[in-house]
Parts: sequence; C-alpha cells; structure tokens
Amino acid sequence: MYIAQTFSFTQAYADEPTSLECINKSDLFPKKKLIREDDSLQVPNPLLPGEAPEFLGRTTDGVILLSNYRLLITFRASFVNVPIGMIDSVERTDIFFLNIYCKDATVAR
Repeated sequence: MYIAQTFSFTQAYADEPTSLECINKSDLFPKKKLIREDDSLQVPNPLLPGEAPEFLGRTTDGVILLSNYRLLITFRASFVNVPIGMIDSVERTDIFFLNIYCKDATVAR
C-alpha cells in the first residue's frame, strides 16, 4: 500500500516542470550573425575552435575579419593577426589608414 501511494504522488507531479533547467554552454553566449560587406566574400582561413566571425569586409588589397577572438587582416603577400585582448586602441589616420596600438607596445598599420 505504501508503494501505491508513492507512485500516485510522483504521478501527480509528473506534468509540472522541474526547477532545474538544462542550459547548454552555447546558449549562454549565442553566436552573432555574420555581417558581410559583400556576399561574395569568404572567410580567408580556417577558424579556431569556438571562434565565430562577426564582420567580414574588403580592404584595398585584401580581406578584414573581426571575430570574437581576433582581428585578422589578410593582404596579398602578408597578414596581420591581432588577438582582441591585445588591442589597446585603434586610430584612423587618413581615410584609408588604420593604426592598431597593442598593449605590448607594437603597432599594426
């Protein structure tokens, strides 16, 4: 008789939601939608695990990618890869020039 009462007790609360919820890590920080300057642009290199591109644009001779991890500017012959945490300030000197000052006293132009 005791087993029957316990069974009916759990049956009564089976339809109600529990106070605990299962939340995935990806739900806490959802990926933002990629903003492309041009629909024909592609991400220039493979992304790191957990990296999500946020902006993809064109420069005069390359591609600029801003992700949640880094700022990547690729040119024909070289590239600039700056982690977001290393950027101290950004300055636009002319209409076509961008100076990125890093916390380790380096400057990417």
